[in-house]
Amino acid sequence: MAWTQRARELLGGFALGLLIAVGCGRTDLIVCQDDSDCGPGSYCTDEGFCSAEPDFDIECLSDDECPDGQKCLNYDCVDPIACDDDLDCPEGGTCIFPDPDEPYEGYCDVDDPPPPGCNPPCPDGTTCIPETNTCVPNNECQSPFDCPPGQDCINGQCVPTGECIFNEDCPPGELCLEGVCIPGLECFDSSDCPFDWECVNNVCVPGSMCVDDSDCGPGEVCIAGFCVGLPECFFDDDCPPGEVCDNFQCVPGFECFDNSDCGFGEVCIFGQCEPGECFIDEDCGPGFECIEFQCIPAPPECIFDTDCPPGEICVDFQCVPDEPQCIIDEDCGPGFQCIDFQCVPVPPECVIDEDCPPGFECLDFQCVPLPPECINDADCGPGFTCVDFQCVPIPPECEIDDDCPNGFICLDNTCVAVPPECVDDGDCPPGESCIDNVCVPTPPMCMDDSDCAPGEQCIAEVCVPIPPECVDDSDCDPGEQCIAETCVPVPPMCVDDNDCPDPQICSNGQCIDPPPACVTNADCGAGEICLGDACVFVGECVDDSHCAVGQSCVANVCEGDPQCVDDGDCVGEELCVNGSCVVPQACMINTDCPNGQVCVFMVCTSGTQCVLNSDCDPGEACFNNACVTVNP
Repeated sequence: MAWTQRARELLGGFALGLLIAVGCGRTDLIVCQDDSDCGPGSYCTDEGFCSAEPDFDIECLSDDECPDGQKCLNYDCVDPIACDDDLDCPEGGTCIFPDPDEPYEGYCDVDDPPPPGCNPPCPDGTTCIPETNTCVPNNECQSPFDCPPGQDCINGQCVPTGECIFNEDCPPGELCLEGVCIPGLECFDSSDCPFDWECVNNVCVPGSMCVDDSDCGPGEVCIAGFCVGLPECFFDDDCPPGEVCDNFQCVPGFECFDNSDCGFGEVCIFGQCEPGECFIDEDCGPGFECIEFQCIPAPPECIFDTDCPPGEICVDFQCVPDEPQCIIDEDCGPGFQCIDFQCVPVPPECVIDEDCPPGFECLDFQCVPLPPECINDADCGPGFTCVDFQCVPIPPECEIDDDCPNGFICLDNTCVAVPPECVDDGDCPPGESCIDNVCVPTPPMCMDDSDCAPGEQCIAEVCVPIPPECVDDSDCDPGEQCIAETCVPVPPMCVDDNDCPDPQICSNGQCIDPPPACVTNADCGAGEICLGDACVFVGECVDDSHCAVGQSCVANVCEGDPQCVDDGDCVGEELCVNGSCVVPQACMINTDCPNGQVCVFMVCTSGTQCVLNSDCDPGEACFNNACVTVNP
């Protein structure tokens, strides 16, 4: 409400002031809140703009309006007063030096004198009218809209203007605004007019007639009987943070030009100070570092091998050890795999349950089978039954009366007892008996169950239907469930290993993890060791292909003389490698060799640490040409 009232006052003043200013050839309106915001010879109107006092001659408003060499002092162009310091200036003046290279060419900058007041001063509740040195009561009006038609609000008082009430009261080309005939703005189209005014006969007129604001559209207020567009702002404070008021519109203001204009932890983005992305490198992702609160790509650790310290090479812009960390995955620790002879973390199979197939959940980054939701109906909530180890809604007890046992009818899918048809045989017609409160044909007499039809039993020498064994699972023994009114064993989770997900096995109808293949080497066969709960063959050979040329595999041991013992046993450029003469392939680093080989003394050889167990340290065995620690 306060904003609308203030906007109405400012807007009314703007419309009046703008027309007067244009009519007088002036466009430099000064917004004010009281007389102190205006200079000598002017006052702040109730519309919120500075207006010149009658008979006050304003020669200048700024130095730019004065001849060269003169200054605008108290709205007069005067020769500046030369000075060396403030003592050379009139009271309230300051000696300033516009050119720092000329410290002896100063002039006095004199503050504008305070606006005139009344003598003696006016008492509280009254306003001073300097022109007449009189005090008048306050608050008779705040704007022309508080006064009757034909009157204007001057210094808080309604004063008759006597000029006009309607536009027709004014000469051609003028408009009646606030009871005063003023020249209309010349225009060619409505874009030449202020706000939502329209161009009629080359004169700007308000867009539409109104009585109050309710007669106007959104964003408009009723001023002097006309709907006028409400400006978005008058001052910067009317705009959201980061915006300024420019030509009565809120536009983005430039809060900064670079990061130095912002506070700690902020960066300058498109003229606005925004919170930074980071404070330390750890706030950024891999491969990035924090520079001036922003994450930028980090320079590569290396490009060439020469960029790395001794004993390391450059792989994927990272320095890594030159010697291979591993040959096979088993050379690495749990959770790691061997890639390019380096142990790297095994990527997680899953992070959340949704990464796993149906029937599995994510546990320790591995997809594992979900435990069965239920074994019997007791594991499920009310209204549910256990079917195929899943809790499913119990089907309706009945659809029609025939689905219910004798003496019951189907009501709302539930079997309910019918009112008793009889209490004893006397309630039934001849030839019928009262059984379970129902009149039925009198059953034949019997001595035992053999005298009755299937599904019947002999009770008190009468054949009667055998009652159901059960109604629900609670009527059955543990490990049984009620199906078709009969207690039957709960089916097992599995019959054989094929019913279980790998690597589980079926044991007593339940899927369980298989026991370890071994605990110690004694659990394994000849030539095997217990490695990672599994028996692994570590003998010298299985067949002759595992032995050097000239040797044979006998009882997992290579026997016979190898083709060579050292390079002297070979011809030409051949080298003796693992008892065989081979043509070497030159290399500098491991990546120069085919997969599975390593660079040893600038020659590609099979990536082997050992051939026999004796090539390894005590407590190790030769497995796939690599020495591995064995369990005792």
